[in-house]
Amino acid sequence: MFCNHCGGEIAESGRFCPHCGQEVSKSNVKPPLVETKPATANVQKQRKLWWMPVTATLVAVLAVGGTFIYEKKVDASVTAYLKQGEALAMEGKFHEAIPVFEKGLSLRSEHRTLHADLEWAKQGQKIVDQLEAANEQLKQKQYGKAQSLIEQATKDAGALHAPLGEVIQKRVTHQKNTVTIAQVKHEMANKKTIEEVAPLLSKLQSIDDPSAKEATVEVQTKLVEVALAKASDYLKDKQFSSALSTVDQALSYDATNSKLLAYKKDVTKQQEEFEQQQQSRLEQAMLAAAKEDEKNRTNAVEVLSSNGSLSEWGGYSITGEVKNIATRMISMVEVFYSVYDASGQEIDQGSTYVYPFYLEPGEIGIFDSTVYGNEDGKSFKITNVTWYIE
Repeated sequence: MFCNHCGGEIAESGRFCPHCGQEVSKSNVKPPLVETKPATANVQKQRKLWWMPVTATLVAVLAVGGTFIYEKKVDASVTAYLKQGEALAMEGKFHEAIPVFEKGLSLRSEHRTLHADLEWAKQGQKIVDQLEAANEQLKQKQYGKAQSLIEQATKDAGALHAPLGEVIQKRVTHQKNTVTIAQVKHEMANKKTIEEVAPLLSKLQSIDDPSAKEATVEVQTKLVEVALAKASDYLKDKQFSSALSTVDQALSYDATNSKLLAYKKDVTKQQEEFEQQQQSRLEQAMLAAAKEDEKNRTNAVEVLSSNGSLSEWGGYSITGEVKNIATRMISMVEVFYSVYDASGQEIDQGSTYVYPFYLEPGEIGIFDSTVYGNEDGKSFKITNVTWYIE
């Protein structure tokens, strides 16, 4: 029998035409016909040409399908490059993100998001290069040049939109804080008065960083040291009001400092006793036994121990204990020392006061001092100790 669709010959039991692939309906199957020679010729011609439209259709379908599949794969690759590049950029890895965006643009050259992200990544890398240059200047202690580079980086980062702008801004802020902290530590070594040290604290107050907190403690320690030195100079001349004013000025920057509070208490006590008993102390001193007086004036303090070492901030720290071996109370015990380098050359001198301020006979006091700006310090020597007899 023959197919009712294309006219091709099919088996009696066939369900589908082997020529056109259509399902054969039994009711529509053409029965065998006795054909004349011309009719047979037409059928044979049809049999030869039936595949041409089928093949053309199949080729067109394959071409469209292939193009569609290819474009889908390209879109998927572009999307993957976009996501990968943005992820790298958000981690601050701009030098890695740039070639990823460029790969995406090689597939879709008109992709607007890729173009925008590429430009942002390039700008981000430019800022990173500025920060790295600033860090190199910082290593060389060229703080002015480092600050200039960071100011330019800050300006460039401000032109970037979120979220990339936020990522790079954090990095810029961190580097800016690092330079500020390093500069403060460098400047601190040369400050000799409260008025010189105090502004350094202001520079650190706005920085929310553990390193800034550590630097603040260091600056406060320096401020306390210069304040106590100045107050002690006033006390030598019995200028109690000036001494108290100096301590109060330092307390305005470090209100809970135990050294300052103890020193203020001692100064107040000394002032009261001085005002009440000045005449009595003078008379007692005149009547004191010559031997006792000589001993108390020349051999009232015994140095029990002393240690010297480099501090973690680069200074040379000196600590120790002294004992009052006099028969009377002494005060304002001042320990003088010299610092030497590895060759034994003297590189610095200084002094520090023992606290508590008053030492009863047999009582032990302690002293500590740090010489800043001398990383070469290797040893020290206590050169003299002075005191006042009450």
